[in-house]
Amino acid sequence: MNKNVRRVLLVILIGIFCFSTGKVVFNKLQDAREQKASQELAAQVHAIEQEMEMEDKTDEEKGDHSIYAPSGRLKQYDALYEQNNDLAGWIYIPDSAIDYPVMYTPYSIEKYLRKNFSQNYALSGEPFFGEGWDPDGNFGIIYGHHMEDGTKCADWMFYADEEYKNSHPIVYFDTLTERRQYEVVAAFYTQIYPLSYTNVFRYHQYTALPDEETFNYYVQQCKKAAQYDTGVEPVWGDQLLVLSTCSFHVKNGRFAILLRRIK
Repeated sequence: MNKNVRRVLLVILIGIFCFSTGKVVFNKLQDAREQKASQELAAQVHAIEQEMEMEDKTDEEKGDHSIYAPSGRLKQYDALYEQNNDLAGWIYIPDSAIDYPVMYTPYSIEKYLRKNFSQNYALSGEPFFGEGWDPDGNFGIIYGHHMEDGTKCADWMFYADEEYKNSHPIVYFDTLTERRQYEVVAAFYTQIYPLSYTNVFRYHQYTALPDEETFNYYVQQCKKAAQYDTGVEPVWGDQLLVLSTCSFHVKNGRFAILLRRIK
């Protein structure tokens, strides 16, 4: 191999190294920007909540301060909704990274797959509701990214461990007008099965649980696949919520958590 060829190869290798290094740095900076944007949204919400708490503490006549804005929405989400009408609610799990807006765009379900709250490109996107969600209905699926660096909705994966569930028993999800609390019914690994597979439970294909038979079947299949028995037994009339994220245990793997509303 002559010197010219070696020089060309060296230049190519250096170029590949620089490109790869630059891409890693760019991705880390992008991740940091996306996390900062999420934290700023959460700070905006919690600042209003703290103001409301202070008003209650200083008010001699308890209860005079409404939790609602003139619009009828909860005060902490009113300004955010004015910024983006795709806002459907907010999900929060204490002592975790989960503290995000949840979006819903029935005209384009996956709009926020790679967009942030400001509707700019974001690899981690925002959690969003799947097709058919109705705040007054009995069922909905929230999808969120499990980023490889452990950000966004990666903390949902911790519910595969029963001890984590026991130390984080309540998942808070608020609609724009109602504060809600949920408990874990089942946490399970699954996948997006190929169409050729038969006799498999495709949890993500359900957009509603319109009757008792369908409701019971869905719950039974989730509990059958569960990592552990929570002892929670939903009954017809309960409101259910599913959290869904990617899992890397198999190709097209998923991890899902079935929740029951308790408040």
